[in-house]
Amino acid sequence: EDARFVIFGVPFDATSSFRRGSAEAPDAMRKASYNFETYNDFYGIDLADVQIHDPGNLDIGYLDLDRGVDDMLCMTEAAVRGILRDSKIPVVMGGEHTLTCGCARAFVDASLHQKRMDYLQAVNFFQDKLYFSEGQAKAEIMRISNTPTESLGYIYAVDAILNMRKYYKRAHEKYFDLRAFHTQFLREGSIPMSQIKSELRRKKKSAEKIIK
Repeated sequence: EDARFVIFGVPFDATSSFRRGSAEAPDAMRKASYNFETYNDFYGIDLADVQIHDPGNLDIGYLDLDRGVDDMLCMTEAAVRGILRDSKIPVVMGGEHTLTCGCARAFVDASLHQKRMDYLQAVNFFQDKLYFSEGQAKAEIMRISNTPTESLGYIYAVDAILNMRKYYKRAHEKYFDLRAFHTQFLREGSIPMSQIKSELRRKKKSAEKIIK
């Protein structure tokens, strides 16, 4: 809670064109940093006095290549947005450069809604920092303005699904079938997440009664 800077890693390199490996970078940088001298003579500060928190890496090991980029961007955006909401400075370690877009979206979203940036400044930010065309930049601002909580809702849903999966994995142990879990989950359709959780547990109890 007292940290000024929050550092987290995004171990993702699924769209690398040539040689992969940048997904290992967050942990490699942490390991290398153990040899740093804490005092920085150039800036005249001691890193031991800087309030820093490192919650680790985003849990993106389950992502597949087909939808991995969109999922990773939403998760990164939600993480950065949460840090900015708490008035802290996010430090993101990649991973490939694609994650920059999620960070930029979260920064512009927070800046617009806190009135630290106006519409034209937001458009210029995407053009100058991410080399978007004017049309692309305006489209991003429109999306951010119309759906300010989209990424937070997404990350909430992902966490809920992963927690359900962990529950059934513990319950079934060696008999757990990931494909069967996903099939049962998707069969529930578009009802609220809490109802899906209740329905899956109800069906699990019914199946156990039949077996007994």
